Amino acid sequence: MPALKLRSVSIRTAMAAADIGPQHPFFPALVVGPDYATGAIENLRRHNHRSEIGWALMPAGSSQGASIKRREKSMTMLQDKIVIVTGASSGIGRAVARLFAAEGAKIVANARGEEQLDAVVGAIREDGGEAIAVGGDVTAEETHIRLVEAALKHFGGLDIAVNNAGAVNVMKPVAEITFKEWQQSLATNLTSAFLGARHQIPAMLARDGGSLVFTSTFVGTSVGIPGMAAYGAAKAGLMGLVKGITADYGAKGIRANALLPGGVDTPAAGSKENKEWAAGLHAMKRIAQPEEIAQAALFLSGPMASFVSGAALFADGGNAAVK
Repeated sequence: MPALKLRSVSIRTAMAAADIGPQHPFFPALVVGPDYATGAIENLRRHNHRSEIGWALMPAGSSQGASIKRREKSMTMLQDKIVIVTGASSGIGRAVARLFAAEGAKIVANARGEEQLDAVVGAIREDGGEAIAVGGDVTAEETHIRLVEAALKHFGGLDIAVNNAGAVNVMKPVAEITFKEWQQSLATNLTSAFLGARHQIPAMLARDGGSLVFTSTFVGTSVGIPGMAAYGAAKAGLMGLVKGITADYGAKGIRANALLPGGVDTPAAGSKENKEWAAGLHAMKRIAQPEEIAQAALFLSGPMASFVSGAALFADGGNAAVK
């Protein structure tokens, strides 16, 4: 077998060469064949992949490989993707909204704090991006209906949803948590995610696929923390949700994954002392910046994670690894 070289390939160029015609870009393809350049095209025709940029293995110096070149036009990772981001007014959600917009996405941003939310949308627009604000409480089903309707009305569809909103709500030992407090924690951190998915998935199916990301946490998944049983139980439940979505819709082009941050430097992290204590839980002995978690969300949402679904991605500075 000749030496192999990994090259970036414009799948749209390959499809044009194979007379497949333009497709709606969504998933990338990893294509391998006995004749690697020809195998790439045949694989694309057979599976009807919808992608802008993909990868192919080709013999180094292959003349066939030379005919399939990197797309000259610079493309951002989420170019023209339509994205809902909840909890977008601060912290991780704000970082996700701004990063995804910088990567070419059109953002439907949600939060309860409308003044802060408007500031995030304004900053995106100032940077040349496209975004709209839709205020509302994610525990209300009506909020999710309005978010999807806004995506359809203003941008024409929905490709990605980052269901990020959540809150600790109550910090008490289990026997001291009231039923109302328990219900509130589940509503904010788990039921809200279900309500989002319930309305986001049909809109994604109309576009032959999509990606859902749910912000979970290391609390309740890799470690228990005193007083955080309600929060940990609700956030851990997101793993069951993403596995169920994957089982129900994986064959229809829907991916669902959970993002599990460690400690993050957000207003919810509390005092300097709290942040220092949290840093000690991590192998890296620090907590993350929101932008670092946004990068992990970008990976799960974008084409590099096209074969990732039903998974938990720990972006926790080694927290889970050292427990």
